[in-house]
Amino acid sequence: IVARIVPEEDMPFLPDGRPVDIVLNPLGVPSRMNIGQILETHLGWAAKIIGFYAKTPVFQGTTEREIGMLLKLAGVVWSRDALQLKTPAPVVTDDEVRSILADVHVDVDVGHGSRAGLMVEATLNDLAKRGVSTETRDVYKRIREFLSGAARELAAREFGELDNQITYHTAAADDEDLPEALKGQFKPALRQVEKDRAVEESSMLAGQELPALGAMFGAKAEADVDAAALEVMRLAGLTPGGKVWLRDGRSGETFSSPVTVGEVYVLKLSHLVDDKIRARSIGPYSLVTQQPLAGKAQFGGQRFGE
Repeated sequence: IVARIVPEEDMPFLPDGRPVDIVLNPLGVPSRMNIGQILETHLGWAAKIIGFYAKTPVFQGTTEREIGMLLKLAGVVWSRDALQLKTPAPVVTDDEVRSILADVHVDVDVGHGSRAGLMVEATLNDLAKRGVSTETRDVYKRIREFLSGAARELAAREFGELDNQITYHTAAADDEDLPEALKGQFKPALRQVEKDRAVEESSMLAGQELPALGAMFGAKAEADVDAAALEVMRLAGLTPGGKVWLRDGRSGETFSSPVTVGEVYVLKLSHLVDDKIRARSIGPYSLVTQQPLAGKAQFGGQRFGE
């Protein structure tokens, strides 16, 4: 049921500024026991960002672990534009997506002692383990190079901010128009900022609660690519579970909890128009959800697609 129609500028928007198209009531998922709707949303989000077409059967399709892997790949690609980084995002082709899914696939036949992996078990470090294909390992290398470049840019931004603070405090400490008591407050602050500026790039990022990105400046064998990817996604407003920190389109404030955002395939059913067409402006509402009642007999609201 369509509860409210608002202008595009009032819709919740993503961290990169793009508004969402439709907001669905989350009560519609448990009431229909349709967890596949959530998985479809996650897979559609990854397919849209990476740039592949997904067609998966109902009972023998993509597992949660495979979707989790694709979500992390898409999160790394999406974070580049959200954080406005200059480092090129890793490009993953359709053939490489197939190779990745073939390498991380887990047999779902529980009768033989195996099980389907969970979404939280997906890790980008599996793309570099023994036995993976050359295509999968190449994708891992491109992700690692992107994260290294992102770490350098983020560290450079922090150093640039500290340079601006040093310039400001230096000018304030030398300002003849300021009282001596006020000048004395700028000098210790200047010494602290100069001390923070003297650290290395890895220590700078570690101080910003980004230790995995700071480790990208060290040896490649010691880098935790999955942890670094999660830190970049966190800075971009994404969660590893496929949720996004949205902002209210009217107030601009961030919502109190992340929201599942993705791409879904909407299929409009064709019915006899004379039996279905109807309209209403004001009518009865549900006391629980404060949304219009459903159905023509109850003089309910318009169903989506009517």
